[in-house]
Amino acid sequence: EEWLVSRVVSYNVLAKCYAKQKHFDACKPEHLKWSERRGALLEVLDELDADILCLQEVEDYDRFWVKELSSRGYSGVYKKRNSDRKYDGCATFFRTDKYEKLDIQGIEFDHHCSQRGGDATPDFATHNVALITVLRPRNRANG
Repeated sequence: EEWLVSRVVSYNVLAKCYAKQKHFDACKPEHLKWSERRGALLEVLDELDADILCLQEVEDYDRFWVKELSSRGYSGVYKKRNSDRKYDGCATFFRTDKYEKLDIQGIEFDHHCSQRGGDATPDFATHNVALITVLRPRNRANG
């Protein structure tokens, strides 16, 4: 059935804390400012018209992303990096008219590395995380 067809988008939104001119020297400085980028990001995401959005380097999850995307019909879940020095994480947003959330599981990669006997010293630790989001399609007949 047509309502089972979904558009899934994965997008790195470039956290404010990483939008530094020294990393993006070919970019105009004003294009790295959050005040300029946030509207452009929302325009791109609107154009992509995804049913499921998987976003990386998300900062200001509650203050910005939840507010903006909930007004567009999305619900979301978030996993922050596991460090006091990192302010971003990953988020999954899904259209509430098409899906319901069944479960979420956050993964902290450094934690799993140290459990396997690997070297997870502060010099090696990336504080990378992942977010597994289990969704169920809503039956159009049952809502």
